[in-house]
Amino acid sequence: MIKNCPVCNKNNFKKIFSNNKIPKYELTYYLNKKASLKHEFVKINFVLCKNCGFLFNNIYRQLNYKDNSYDANRSNSEYFIHYLQNICNDLVKNISDDKKNIKNVVEIGAGDGNFSKLLSSKLNCKVFAFDPSWSKKSKSKNLYKINDYYTPKYKFHPDIVIFRHVLEHVSNVKKFIRNAINENPKYVFIEIPVADFVLKNNFHYFENEHCSYFNNYSLELLMNNFGYKKVYIRKEFNNEYIVSLWRQTNNLKIKNKKMNIKKLKLIEYKKWKLKILNNLKPKSIIWGAGGKGVMIFNMLNLNYKKFEYVIDINHKLHGKYMPGTGNMIISPLKIKELDIKNIYFLNILYKNEIKKFLDKIKYTGKLKSLFIK
Repeated sequence: MIKNCPVCNKNNFKKIFSNNKIPKYELTYYLNKKASLKHEFVKINFVLCKNCGFLFNNIYRQLNYKDNSYDANRSNSEYFIHYLQNICNDLVKNISDDKKNIKNVVEIGAGDGNFSKLLSSKLNCKVFAFDPSWSKKSKSKNLYKINDYYTPKYKFHPDIVIFRHVLEHVSNVKKFIRNAINENPKYVFIEIPVADFVLKNNFHYFENEHCSYFNNYSLELLMNNFGYKKVYIRKEFNNEYIVSLWRQTNNLKIKNKKMNIKKLKLIEYKKWKLKILNNLKPKSIIWGAGGKGVMIFNMLNLNYKKFEYVIDINHKLHGKYMPGTGNMIISPLKIKELDIKNIYFLNILYKNEIKKFLDKIKYTGKLKSLFIK
């Protein structure tokens, strides 16, 4: 068990959420139902640091992604592609004064590699993208994809180090950052889910894979300790994510303040579940087999006996089965073959995109949010 806050080293915590049956990996899909039902589960225990507001799983054991089949691709969504382009353009805009001096960029935990690909097309430099879940190395123009963890053995002398949805997977965040910036990059770019959003009764964000959630202050405290000052830090994607850029500086005053957590109001987990279950109508299907979909299906015990299918736009998942619950993932085109009266989406940001598709196939049923405020 972690006894001190990984960010500020204090040991005054508020208990937030624990669960004894959470999928160990949430983006591991199976070729058959039987195997999916044997997916491994673990216990989680999230606490909130009363000093800096860092939210973390204090019994987390670091996972190994190198030997695990994984699918984190979100490039099938037009909305997400547009979002990715915007945050990439903002990054490039804010380093414009140094653009000519940028020679090497490293992205750690690059996932589908789309951000590195975008960045390599906008900067005249080498971009080294690392992800241990890839099956092999590859090179395309100035983009180098490396199927490994980024460790001090790699001497690329990066001018920018990028962490997009990486730090939430790391328990010892200080050690991880220290190793990643060992060659003193001028800039560090961080995108990460926001603790504030999780604490607004979004229980499906309490995952095993995501063990660390920052707010603005805890992230700034972490980066200040390594000599980095914020260029910008803001909330994006319906306030779900922090998007931030940090620049190395020798002139930095660290601001220490104590968090006020008295306003924190979490409803009971059982009430949250009942609220969603009561919202589900007969002849329904849920759209979204990604990580949050996997959490919803497992937390609410929506197994294949209750929902035989789940919709997802990612064609690589079609015909596969959800970890832990055995629901088959199908193409949205299959809706026409099923007697579906209600389709539930998980994220309001994708509503228009989904509606546009449903209008195209002349779906006459209802499109609803799974969550009621």
